[in-house]
Amino acid sequence: MPKSIGITLLILFCFISPGFGQEIEVEVLFPGEGFNYEPYEFIEMKYFPSGYDSAFVIDSAVYTLTSFEIDPIQMLSLPVFLISSGDSIPISSTIDSLVFVEVVPEATDTTSLITDLSHTEVPLEFNYPYLLIGLGVFIAVIILLIIIFGKSIVNIFRIRRVKSGYRKFSEHFDELVYQVNKTREKDHLEAAIAYWKKYLEKLEKKPYTKLTTREMVAINGDARLIDDLKEIDRNLYGRIQSGDVINRLNSIKSLAQEYQEKKIASIKNG
Repeated sequence: MPKSIGITLLILFCFISPGFGQEIEVEVLFPGEGFNYEPYEFIEMKYFPSGYDSAFVIDSAVYTLTSFEIDPIQMLSLPVFLISSGDSIPISSTIDSLVFVEVVPEATDTTSLITDLSHTEVPLEFNYPYLLIGLGVFIAVIILLIIIFGKSIVNIFRIRRVKSGYRKFSEHFDELVYQVNKTREKDHLEAAIAYWKKYLEKLEKKPYTKLTTREMVAINGDARLIDDLKEIDRNLYGRIQSGDVINRLNSIKSLAQEYQEKKIASIKNG
């Protein structure tokens, strides 16, 4: 198992002065960060200025190195470089042995792990960047679909609205015709023809509810309406002939269905 161990090494470089009256000038270089310390790795170096006593000049440096070797005893020797006449002379320290003490025991076959199976709740954080990206993609897709299929989509909803409008008209109009046939009352006949005109007015966007029969036929342009509407008017302002008026009401309902089919065809072709 690799070991990371700090080593503090104090290197002392000493000069002996031969006499009190003689000065000796010597330049000394200590190894720096770029030096090869294998098998150790350099961490830091602290240099301390020269110190003097009566006989010695002492230069010192403290090195912090790291070892990842597994040997319990490792060796170390560091040099200093004496600069003389433009040349450098390495002077090595004596080799010393370093004893490593393991602070983390190695795993053995008898080593057992402690298992904790208790459930721990982990708070979930909402991913807002993904949300914004998703919304951006969604909006872009919608815009693209509108550009490509916008008209078709609008036509689909228009056709659906026309079909739904006719279905409601047909159901209510049949109920009014049933009341006319059952009671033979003019109020029900008047309600039926008014409801029919209101449906056509909404379908064709023409003011049928405000027009007389003659004006309505003139605007609509369908000659088939003339006989049916005149017969309904005679029953409305005269005596109701139940059988004939019911046929006329069913006839104008069939025309209303035909008009809504033409409306759907014009939307598809438009």
